Amino acid sequence: MTQDRTSRADREREQARADALAQARARHQAARATAARGDDALDPGTAAGSRFAELPARVAPDQVIAETPASPPASPDMGRDAERDWMLRYTP
Repeated sequence: MTQDRTSRADREREQARADALAQARARHQAARATAARGDDALDPGTAAGSRFAELPARVAPDQVIAETPASPPASPDMGRDAERDWMLRYTP
């Protein structure tokens, strides 16, 4: 009984692999045929053609510049006074 279940599961896995392989081959052949034509990116009737059929609206340079000023850069000393620390550490 266990062997029958195992072999049935194996057969189902093999069938699933064969189906997936057949689908992949069909997609590959369709892609090769489309690439051989070379016109699908220019044809507005296809998905690729409709994607590139129209360009996005232009953006003016004055709209690209940030309207809010940037925050000041962080202090490299992290708010500590390096000269005071040096003086406290190295003066007797």
